[in-house]
Amino acid sequence: MTTEFICGKEIFSPKNRPIRYQLFAKTANKAGGVAEIKFLGKKILVISDPLVAKELYTKHASSLIRDGVSNEIITLMIGKSLLTVNGDEWLQLRQDINPSLSDLSVNAYLPSIVDSYVRRLDNWFEGSSSGATSFIPKDFYINSYYAKSKLIFGDEFSDEEVTMFVDIDNICLVHMAKIAPSGANLPSWIPFSAKHSIKKLTGKTSKILLKYLDGYIVRRGNGIADTCILDSVYAERLARGRCPLQFGQQKQIDLIRTLFYSSLATTSTMIVWALRILSAKCQVWEIIKSEIDSLPTDDRSLLEVLPFMHKTRAFVLEVMRCYPVVPSILKTAASDISCSFGVIPKGSAVIVSIHGIHTNPMYWQNPSEFCLDRFELNASHHETFWTFGIGSHGCPGKMLAISEVMIVIALLVRRFCVVSQPSMNLDAHCASVLLEPIDSQAILLEPRL
Repeated sequence: MTTEFICGKEIFSPKNRPIRYQLFAKTANKAGGVAEIKFLGKKILVISDPLVAKELYTKHASSLIRDGVSNEIITLMIGKSLLTVNGDEWLQLRQDINPSLSDLSVNAYLPSIVDSYVRRLDNWFEGSSSGATSFIPKDFYINSYYAKSKLIFGDEFSDEEVTMFVDIDNICLVHMAKIAPSGANLPSWIPFSAKHSIKKLTGKTSKILLKYLDGYIVRRGNGIADTCILDSVYAERLARGRCPLQFGQQKQIDLIRTLFYSSLATTSTMIVWALRILSAKCQVWEIIKSEIDSLPTDDRSLLEVLPFMHKTRAFVLEVMRCYPVVPSILKTAASDISCSFGVIPKGSAVIVSIHGIHTNPMYWQNPSEFCLDRFELNASHHETFWTFGIGSHGCPGKMLAISEVMIVIALLVRRFCVVSQPSMNLDAHCASVLLEPIDSQAILLEPRL
């Protein structure tokens, strides 16, 4: 395979920042899966061939690191997490998290996720009895804050705490969008005022997380066991002879923030995209509604039939293919890397375009179309579906995320009709890190009586 050399002037024009993920994908796919962009003397390798990306992520993972101002901004927001650290620090954190996200552990958490969403959606239903009600993305994000606090601590945040989290996280994302580099000439520093503001704000949310962590420790000390992620972490630490109560150290706070934030925005954004597609595509809505209506009516019974919700699962996976919440991953070559298509020089930027992999016509038929049957029963896309990465460096929360999105869709469909809006805008943009709808058009839900 040979790389195609491309001038990056147009790609890195500030006006194209929200759609740069698309330009990366189109450029790499046009070049056959690997494109080398030159801009201001810098080399930027963009990859949309899943086999090449797999080679880098398996054979050369240790030579690719996260760094730069974007990574520093994310670290300020969520601490040292799987999304920001490298090397041995990454491996240690992954070892701490893995047991709590095993299939066995996730199956134990799912009832609490169902209960949390049932309470919120029943409140929506009672407040919508007079007809169709508009819901904006923020409404779905708020539900996720309650569900995630229950999932991690075994206890839900208060309404005031959720409001504070939502407001602070929105402000931090605005800061990130302003600071994040708009070109290839990445700045090596963050303005002090912005850094100070983000640290001050995240300090407030850290206090809330510590409060619920302390509450969990007290309950645990009193012999009250919660079915939550912290309980799995606690049990694993005991099994490995480590003190489970040393959570006050910064490293443990980072672990809590990792657990809390890793799936918070991503899962809720996936839910928003799924509902926008159900609004825009009436035929898809009818298919999903028909499958969910055929299931037992008890909400808890969803967990028993989740493996058999083939249409709903295929729908969720196709949503994730069309709208990967993180559309591209930027890393830097820490050393020269010799791979199948040549040598990547030390210091080069390496971008794996997940959107490009998911729209690569060499691996997907009619990739620009939303196809509900694409992930049906025997359709295998193991190496070409990159929403959660791949291999040992993939996201450990894959099963939890897919299950949660399926559960929320099923609970919503049982209570509401998604009002058809053929004009629903399905265009996306990426202002900071996440791939979000280009507008805040409301989703209309009508109670099913």
